[in-house]
Amino acid sequence: MDAAGDMAAIWTRRTSNAGDYHVESAVKPAGGALQPPEPRSPTTGNSDCNVDIHMTPGGNVTAMWDFNDTVNPTFVSYEDRSAPFASGTWGGAAKLSVPSVTSFAPAFSLDEHGDTAATWLAGGQLFSAVRRGSGGFTPAKALSGATGTSPGAVGASPTGDALAAFVGMSNGTDAIFGAHRGPTTDFGEVTPVATTPPGAVSLDSPDVALDDQGNGFAAWERNANNTYSVQVAGYDPVAPAISVLAVPAAGTAGQPVGMAATATDRMSGAAVHFDFGDGGGADGAGVTHVYGAAGAYTVTATATDGAGNRSSAAAVIQIAPAPAGGGGAGGGGGGGPKVTPSVAAVTSLTWDRLSSGSTRIKTLVLERLAGPEKVRLACLGRRLGCRKAATRTITRHGRKLSLTKYVKGMTLRPRAQITLTVTRPGYIARIFKYTMVNRRDPRKTTRCLAPGAKKSRTC
Repeated sequence: MDAAGDMAAIWTRRTSNAGDYHVESAVKPAGGALQPPEPRSPTTGNSDCNVDIHMTPGGNVTAMWDFNDTVNPTFVSYEDRSAPFASGTWGGAAKLSVPSVTSFAPAFSLDEHGDTAATWLAGGQLFSAVRRGSGGFTPAKALSGATGTSPGAVGASPTGDALAAFVGMSNGTDAIFGAHRGPTTDFGEVTPVATTPPGAVSLDSPDVALDDQGNGFAAWERNANNTYSVQVAGYDPVAPAISVLAVPAAGTAGQPVGMAATATDRMSGAAVHFDFGDGGGADGAGVTHVYGAAGAYTVTATATDGAGNRSSAAAVIQIAPAPAGGGGAGGGGGGGPKVTPSVAAVTSLTWDRLSSGSTRIKTLVLERLAGPEKVRLACLGRRLGCRKAATRTITRHGRKLSLTKYVKGMTLRPRAQITLTVTRPGYIARIFKYTMVNRRDPRKTTRCLAPGAKKSRTC
């Protein structure tokens, strides 16, 4: 059915005593009567009774079916009906599959632009082809190996993203596989969605659907020893949306600055991380930070959803020098309150993410040291991969300190932590913490500890 309420239908009907089935269709204008049936397939031959039909919001129709004309192996055909719907006509059937290979069980999607993504079975494999508008289809592309693949399912978003799902074999047992297609691309890499253990477990009847953003869901039937259930998996390719980034235009060194961001994600929610532009960072939708020196800093808020998709927004904050403390010339009183300066150190950590979920450390460097600073390096989690050499205290007078030789090659499991505490007498200390996360980048936080204070705070 299209946006105006026009309707098109397709079916198979037995039309001979020999039991042959032929393909027919009919249309119904909005508010009108169902028109007489029209044949879509030849009158000689037989259909395997696999038909599909879709319409665009504007009234274009595409139908697809399989048929055997008694001369060639079973093939897949399609036919388009033009718009506007009231005066539209069918344009004649064409073959989609390779004529020399038995092909059947077509499934396809049609987006609001009339772009088509189709799959069908041929020679024990699932094949696909796509097209723009009413143009020609791309050459057939195999989505599966030569296994006992079941018919697939295809769904599309209004804007052209498409998903294909099908049952194949993985290590000798049933598995659900999926492939994604962008608005102007062919189907990409096939990935496993769900597998089954050895034994009497089978999967069947997959189906897919997408929303207007391109997020999708797949559902299928699972049979374990005649106990049936429905399983569902989500597909989340869309990055979160950052609707609000609140960063003050100006601040003062040594004084806390508040910042906030609002991010949403339709599938899995979003976590926000702030990079303050001076090497510090913090997690959360609302944070505060203390800058240790004057200057212009670019603040970046990054939102990450449950699938690892990211989006960022940035703003610049101008930090003024800290006001002078104590009395003025001549020893007179007055003046503003004394502001405690902050250590201005920043850290840089690099790593490799391993397929096991662990993280292999490559380099660790401290910069913007003014000296003399005392640097306390610690790795927490001896049973999580920390080595003894990664815990030590160093006094540094220069601008840069490389700690790579103490941490390089450490393979840290999830929840292990690397911390760096940088202190200087009379200054607000900085505490950098990297927490290892399973199959994700390490999570970094930066906290400040004022002289004499017992508890640190986000900075």
